[in-house]
Amino acid sequence: MISKLINIKLYIIFLTFATLSSTSAQNKKISIHTDIDSAFVFIDNQFIGYTPINDFIISKDTINLLITDENVLNWSSQKINENIIVNKDTSIFIYFKHKVYVNTLPDNAEIIFNDKTIGKSPLFILYDNTTINKIEIKKENYHSLVLKTDSTFPKTISLKLQELNTDQDKNLKKIKSNNNLNEYLIIGGIISGIISGYSKMRADHYEAEYYNNKTNTNKEKVYLYDTISNISLIIFECSLISISYLLLKD
Repeated sequence: MISKLINIKLYIIFLTFATLSSTSAQNKKISIHTDIDSAFVFIDNQFIGYTPINDFIISKDTINLLITDENVLNWSSQKINENIIVNKDTSIFIYFKHKVYVNTLPDNAEIIFNDKTIGKSPLFILYDNTTINKIEIKKENYHSLVLKTDSTFPKTISLKLQELNTDQDKNLKKIKSNNNLNEYLIIGGIISGIISGYSKMRADHYEAEYYNNKTNTNKEKVYLYDTISNISLIIFECSLISISYLLLKD
C-alpha cells in the first residue's frame, strides 16, 4: 500500500515536471529595442508596452509586430509593420527615421529639404540621421535660413524670421535709379554737344556760301542749322545743370 502511494506521488511529480517542461519549451522570449524613446509596440494587434521591451514571452512561432512612435491612430506616425519568426530568444532592433517639427514666426514659410520643396511651415520632416541633410527656409520679405542636420539635431525647431530692411532696399533702389539717370544725362549731354557743334559748323559753312552767293537756299540752311545748334546747345547745358544738381544732392 505504501509502495503504491509512493508510486502515485512519483507519477504526479513526473507528470507535473513534464507539463512544465513542455510549457517552457513552447514559450519563447523576444526583446524589442528602438533608436527612439518609448515607441508603442503591438503584437498581433495587441498593445504590449513601450520600448525597450526585454524577454517578453511568446508562445507562437510567427507574430505580426507593429511599432510606432506615436499613437497608432495618428496619421502622421511612423509605423514599422513586419511579420517576425520567433526563435527561442529573439532580439530585434528597429531604426526609425528621425523626425523634426519645424515652426516659424511668421508661419507659412517655404521649407526646402535637400533642394526639394516639401511644404509650408509648420510641418514635420522625416530624415535619415546617418547622412547630412540641408533644410532651407524661405519667405518673401524675410531673410532665408539654412540648417544642416547632425547627431545632436533637436526634435523641435521654432524660428523667428528676420524681416528684410525695406528702407535700406528702397535707398539702394533709389541710388541705382539716380546712377541710371546720371548715365542717361551724361550720354544725352555728349550727344547734344556733338550735334550742337556739328550744326554750328554747317551753319557757318552755309553762311560763308550765302555771302558769296546770295541764294535763298543757303539762307534757309543757315537758319536751319543755327536752330538745331541752339536747341542742342540748350539740351547740353540742361544736362550739365541736371548732373551737377544730382551730384550735389547726393
